[in-house]
Amino acid sequence: MEELKLNHKILNIKISKIKPNVYNPNVMEDKTFEQTKKNIKKEGLVGSIFCRENPKKKGNYIIVDGEHRWRVAKDLGYEEISVIVLDKSLPDAMIATINFNKLRGEIDTLKLAGVINELRKTYGVEELEDRLGYSSEDLSNLENLLEFDPSQFKGEGIELGEEREEYRFEVTLTEKQNNILQNALKSVGKEGEADKITVMCSNYVKKNEKNNK
Repeated sequence: MEELKLNHKILNIKISKIKPNVYNPNVMEDKTFEQTKKNIKKEGLVGSIFCRENPKKKGNYIIVDGEHRWRVAKDLGYEEISVIVLDKSLPDAMIATINFNKLRGEIDTLKLAGVINELRKTYGVEELEDRLGYSSEDLSNLENLLEFDPSQFKGEGIELGEEREEYRFEVTLTEKQNNILQNALKSVGKEGEADKITVMCSNYVKKNEKNNK
């Protein structure tokens, strides 16, 4: 029988040595966060927090899954927590974060689309289908939701052979996509978010109108 090889270790880490990743597409409502805090205060920190070592700062760790539990522990004054440390590159960590998030919480579709767009620089569609469980149509729809302006991206994404600690996604939408998102967000009472998207898209829409004249 082949020996089981474990690709991780469990460590007790000072909470100050841990930070969240910047690509997590999972969002949690304030009331859910407060309920999570009540549960942890009563039952203790139940549930694993997965991290990977910061490639640029030995002895420090970046969260792969468990950001909200980490934030609660920090708010409650925990000085040290147990984490499962995974040996993963940044692209593999992004894939793991998406897969963990699909089991709980609510995914921010725009941010997920941005992560998929970045992963496509490293992986082909078939590999992402296999590793994320999305169909090629799902991946295509997510990619079509975004139109990145390279001049605004400022090189803060993933480059082959290079790790980046922090980066951001610049998102532009067509006027039709913008209208759909505004109506959807307003229908669930998030008009502020719709306003942000409107501002984000305004320059793109104006540019298209100018080009179509």
